[in-house]
Amino acid sequence: MATELPTSYFRYEEVLVGEGYTDQWGEYVHTGSHVRLQLREYKVLKHTPKGARIDDYTPGGRFVSREWNKQWACPTVEEARLSFIARKRRQARILEARLRQAQVAMELAEQRLASSGDKYLRDRKPLPTSVGWLGPRPSWARETA
Repeated sequence: MATELPTSYFRYEEVLVGEGYTDQWGEYVHTGSHVRLQLREYKVLKHTPKGARIDDYTPGGRFVSREWNKQWACPTVEEARLSFIARKRRQARILEARLRQAQVAMELAEQRLASSGDKYLRDRKPLPTSVGWLGPRPSWARETA
């Protein structure tokens, strides 16, 4: 007995939803945002011996192999849920590593600034106060002595 091939593939995604209101002058006032999970369903365009081509609203669709460890979309809702959890765990580990790297860099910079014997800090020339990164300061923004 042959197994029935799925007619749809599924993918969970996070969506950041902004909240707010329109004030009496017709301007939008942003009051916050929250994360919402969205389950997307993609119709199968064609089955192949290795997987399926799904309609992800791009020309030609997207191929999803059943042999891949990481699938862009999954044939069942439960597999899509487990895939989403694995993606978010991986994302959290990556961001935690980047945070640790930024904290170490910040600590190194603070240590260098605290030590007055640092050759880089001792030998560097200060930037001129009248010229910034975007060019000369306007007359109203210049410092007065």
